[in-house]
Amino acid sequence: YTQVLKLAPGRVKPSEVGGYYKTWCKKNMKVSSAKSMDELCAPLVRKVQDKMLWVPPETEVTPEIACDSVEKIKERFPDYVTAAEARLQDAAAEDNKKRELLEGAKRLKAGLEGEVRGVLGDWGKSLVEGLEAKLQAKALELLGPDAPAGPRRNLVKAVSDAAGLSARGIETKLVQKLEEAVGTWAQESAKHKAEL
Repeated sequence: YTQVLKLAPGRVKPSEVGGYYKTWCKKNMKVSSAKSMDELCAPLVRKVQDKMLWVPPETEVTPEIACDSVEKIKERFPDYVTAAEARLQDAAAEDNKKRELLEGAKRLKAGLEGEVRGVLGDWGKSLVEGLEAKLQAKALELLGPDAPAGPRRNLVKAVSDAAGLSARGIETKLVQKLEEAVGTWAQESAKHKAEL
């Protein structure tokens, strides 16, 4: 922790230790993994941040404090334990609100996605069938009954297959847009609830 705290230009507050630790971890961790350094360091940073919740905010964090276990930090700052527990309860309540909102967003996305896929699946099928029938009839009318049927069928099939792919492409794009819209809804809902 001495090296971590050397990264700071001056006094280090408990709320700043996680950021400095993350910077140090990303620079010094030597692991060959497919995960990014952010992902690898995140659990370690979270552990440090959780420990620093027990240190009073106005305290200058030293390497000794940073190295202490949560129990030793509680012994070092017994007057702050009650306040820290209250902050942890508030943070847990906030996490529960976020979790509920996230679950609601997942349910909303799943329900709406089913509707989008159902409507567009029906539309795509009727588009292909209707287009195929009309193209067959028009090709027969324009080419006449004496024209070979195989090439005419291949022509109609190529166009109707392209229409089917286009319909699936529209479905994919709308599902992506739905995901984006649900994300926006979740952000706006969280902001609205915070204002209440």
